[in-house]
Amino acid sequence: MQQFPLKFVIGTAGIIIASGVILKYMDSQPPISIRTPTTVICGSEESLIDPGKFNIDGDWRLRWSGGGYIHEAILKMQGKSGEMLVRAPDLNNGGQRFVYQTMQLYNSSRGLVLLGSNPVDYKTQNPSQNYAADNFLIAVENNKLTITNCDNAGNNSPVSIQSSQ
Repeated sequence: MQQFPLKFVIGTAGIIIASGVILKYMDSQPPISIRTPTTVICGSEESLIDPGKFNIDGDWRLRWSGGGYIHEAILKMQGKSGEMLVRAPDLNNGGQRFVYQTMQLYNSSRGLVLLGSNPVDYKTQNPSQNYAADNFLIAVENNKLTITNCDNAGNNSPVSIQSSQ
């Protein structure tokens, strides 16, 4: 693969990638521009693409700290979508609260990205006014799995995971 300045990469299949835009040249046809969605995950803007054959199918238990408060979740994934129920401290009323959110899996240059959206208070079924959706960066490097929670409020935390099957 040959690299040029300005974040352009020309691959062997004639594909040029430039800051989240993929341009594919086909014989004598003009280039086709395909916008890839981007998001900021763990402080870095990432282009997101379909995870393809990579998935995290199954039922998982996750645990992380949000602002020093322990959060535990059950994540159910099938293909590139899923759902998660989080048990977190209720800082306004004391005790615990449960927040449901939908999850979507993507691939990025830093690993798999699992984006949470639409947090809902499980008890009232109303949108949560003060719970930031959870996002996870999942990477394997040197045979070591690393998962980081990076919520929409800017909190980051390492995550422990185990299968609940």
